[in-house]
Amino acid sequence: MVVIVIIGVLAAIAVPGMLAGQDERRAFQAAADISAVIREGRSRAMGRGVAVMTTLQTSGATGDFVLLDDPASVVVDGGASVAQVGGCKGVDWTTGVKNAEVHIGGGIYSQAFVNVDMKVNGTAVTKAYLCFAPSGRVYLNTGGSNANAIRTADGMTDPLEIIVTRKNGGSQIGLTRTVVVAPSGATRIVSK
Repeated sequence: MVVIVIIGVLAAIAVPGMLAGQDERRAFQAAADISAVIREGRSRAMGRGVAVMTTLQTSGATGDFVLLDDPASVVVDGGASVAQVGGCKGVDWTTGVKNAEVHIGGGIYSQAFVNVDMKVNGTAVTKAYLCFAPSGRVYLNTGGSNANAIRTADGMTDPLEIIVTRKNGGSQIGLTRTVVVAPSGATRIVSK
């Protein structure tokens, strides 16, 4: 009976720590999923020779990250893709072909109190359009109403930061994970 009581006490002590660790893993997974969508966009653009757009929208507890292929690309000769319209600026992205997406909000992310915010050069933004040209050049627009806003964008010069935190009642819990997108389009996750 004493052994059963000791096991029960140890389990009661361990469960809250295990649950907190699980929530931290969910927050890290959210950052890793966001980073993967952006990395895939960069790889697809350079590997296939076709412009690829990533649309990013955040509003605290939710975030939507969608990867779009150039709608004018066609498949020829057993799968090689050829762009009919070149680069990021000559594409009608409102008809882009959805390739991958990550939605943060609801489900396991809301249970873990995951929050997503973005910043460029220290300024908070809620929408960002990130286009990878086949040449390796990266374009960023944070002020447009849709992905076609990229047509007025210059090459990316400042890093984009996508900040994943856990917040409960406005107070931060645990680590902050920041997905840093460099002007080259490369991503890394910084945990603090």
